[in-house]
Amino acid sequence: MKLNVFVASTPLQLISCAEARARYDCAPQSCLLIIARPDNKVTENQMAFLLDRLRLNDIPTS
Repeated sequence: MKLNVFVASTPLQLISCAEARARYDCAPQSCLLIIARPDNKVTENQMAFLLDRLRLNDIPTS
């Protein structure tokens, strides 16, 4: 099975991950989203908000 790995540490990178997932029609079970340590609480909150709004919650995160 092919694994699609996405890495994001900023909100803009997370949006890019969502766009790439949609563009290449990646199934959730073939994806792994790595959230690199956000640098502050505001970024953490923005990332959490975007995970929900961009419907990325179905991808396992690490």
